[in-house]
Amino acid sequence: MKFYQIHAKNRNHSKKLQETIKNTVDKLIINKTTSDHPGVLLGRIQSGKTTAFIGVIAEAFERDVDIAVVLTKNSELLGTQTTKRIRKEFANFENDGHINIYYTHSFGDTILKKAQLINKKVFIAIKNPSSIAKLVKAFKVNNPDLCNKNILIIDDEADTGSVGAKGNKVDPELLQTAKKIDEFRKLLSSELFLQVTATPYALYLQPNDIITSAGIYKPIRPKFTEILEPYPSYVGGKVYFEDSEDLDNPAYHIHIQATANDVNTLKSKKQDLRIEKNVATTDKLIVFRKSIEKFIVAVSIRRALEIMKSNDSKLQSYQLSKYSFIFHLDTAKTKMVWQETLVQKYLDYLCNEWKISNSVALDRYKEHFENDLILSFNKAHKLGWIDEVPTFDDVIKSIDQIFELEDYQIFVINSDQRVIDLANDDGQLRLETSLNFFIGGQVLDRGITIDNLLGIFYGRNPQVSQMDTVLQHARMYGNRSKEDIALTRMYTTNDIYFRMKEIHQIDESLRESLEKNLDHEIVLMQASINGQVRPTSPNRIRLGNVTTLRSYKTKYPYGFETKGPVEQTKITTKIDDYLRKIPGYTKTIRTSFEINFEQFEKIINLIDSGNLNYDLGIPLEVFVWKTIVAKMFEECKISTMHCYVQEGRDINRFQQNGDPMDAPYTSTTDLNYSKSIIDQSNKPVLILLRQNGNVSQNWKGAPFYWPILVNPVFNRPLLFEWTS
Repeated sequence: MKFYQIHAKNRNHSKKLQETIKNTVDKLIINKTTSDHPGVLLGRIQSGKTTAFIGVIAEAFERDVDIAVVLTKNSELLGTQTTKRIRKEFANFENDGHINIYYTHSFGDTILKKAQLINKKVFIAIKNPSSIAKLVKAFKVNNPDLCNKNILIIDDEADTGSVGAKGNKVDPELLQTAKKIDEFRKLLSSELFLQVTATPYALYLQPNDIITSAGIYKPIRPKFTEILEPYPSYVGGKVYFEDSEDLDNPAYHIHIQATANDVNTLKSKKQDLRIEKNVATTDKLIVFRKSIEKFIVAVSIRRALEIMKSNDSKLQSYQLSKYSFIFHLDTAKTKMVWQETLVQKYLDYLCNEWKISNSVALDRYKEHFENDLILSFNKAHKLGWIDEVPTFDDVIKSIDQIFELEDYQIFVINSDQRVIDLANDDGQLRLETSLNFFIGGQVLDRGITIDNLLGIFYGRNPQVSQMDTVLQHARMYGNRSKEDIALTRMYTTNDIYFRMKEIHQIDESLRESLEKNLDHEIVLMQASINGQVRPTSPNRIRLGNVTTLRSYKTKYPYGFETKGPVEQTKITTKIDDYLRKIPGYTKTIRTSFEINFEQFEKIINLIDSGNLNYDLGIPLEVFVWKTIVAKMFEECKISTMHCYVQEGRDINRFQQNGDPMDAPYTSTTDLNYSKSIIDQSNKPVLILLRQNGNVSQNWKGAPFYWPILVNPVFNRPLLFEWTS
């Protein structure tokens, strides 16, 4: 039977998705003849991976596979959700008797009759020792004939639950779930194994062969990778961490810096009655208040636009779209309750203020409208993302409706059961009011979808961030309209934002490598940033802390303060004199000269000697810069690098919103010229922008050099391990 041909037509699969699914099954079958290694279907966070692997099951059923076993995250929610989703997509096949679908928890001790072994079957199990033990019993004890069938294992979220070891490096022992999965695989006479994930670091860093004192285990390191392209409306890290660097892009406005005061107050272990009483005025919750106010305005802009498009001003609130905001700061339930209290108290305050002191409230929302949200919305309009822009009067009407109806709700998501209670049949959290605030922790990750998300307040800040964990927290990724992106805001500290940006860069580098058909080797070298990022949990791999370099990307400090005018002028004069003695020196626009590594070191040391602190931004880590550039020299097999000097720059130390200036160069001139000379001669570029440093621009009244390092083109991603 043409399972996938029928399924693809019923589900309107694109030609590209069909090609990916067929390629995946081709590779699984070919790979089976040479090894027991699985393959990976690599998607992105909330990018349609479930749709794809269900398609793989249908295609595999066309290719003589009899049974599909789907392993999903250790979550009753995901087990139930995955079962419902497969039943929904295979409804016609199941109704006609071509496929039976079983959830291991409810399959129990069922013994299938011979007549029941003829058709195709799908088993779903969650990844914990108990559930996999039930799966083993169902096959080995109660239905041993199943073990002789052609079986496809789909390991969904394969980097969690399926890999990991405990104990020391000399004599590690697999975790119990991994052992049980291995036990199940060894029962099968014919097995295809596909791992599905968006965060594959733990998989690629597994050994080729797993041998411990307890025995030899089936391999879990992937033999091949098939990359799943996201759907056209997908929004991911590129928007949040690349487009956000473009001044003309609406995404430039996405990140709003949260203060340590805000984060610490929201994560407080004890509820402070003084804070609760003064939630509207305390200086410990300034950005918290802004986040709620901006969300109200953003929702009102979207609803005003919706009314404009409908030409029906009498639409009821329940007929208009509903929107969501996430507070994700901690895993402790008591802290979530505290956050709920603060959100509720401030919403009550704003609602009351609107009713009794409307002029004050109008000024509050007008500030957010005119000086932030409408700026990004106008950029979206200029780019053709939207056709119309509502006026503030239009927005006021929507705000008035929200407060008149008290059209907002707060949900604390602190358990799988809570998500099950709130989720619809598609696994999305239901939105029942105009404003929906979701407060949660670890539960708000894999498998949870929240529609129409316009804001996230993120405060998870461990000493060492794990890439896979942080990316799975990115519930703002997924199917997002351009209208929503123009109004989306992410509130987090600069430190957390920088880590998330770095994680995005590492992830993109790996994908670039895989797309070039390189092997799965990741090069480890000495360099990282303060040991704050690692690919995954140490119990999954035995690696340290990682940072990355990508072709053409820039690295630069910002948020710094220079020394006083007398001392800074002396330092800048030293740099001037040193540069002018270098053969070929020029400061002509679109013209560069060459420097060697020793000259690069001298320049960077001098620049760093003039900077007092980086309290507001990202420091010039001299050791990291030297290590990186030394590796570039080695990788590119060069002895010099490009140096591009421009004088007379007069950038302000701060942006209009008060944040430190974090865009020192122009993309159209400085960066594009740097890329052009890299293309001509593949060497890194040191851009030196001599700033006037005027007091009127909030500097110390002395010139200084702002360095930007532009990476050359790399043949493969460069990952560094650096211990400070």
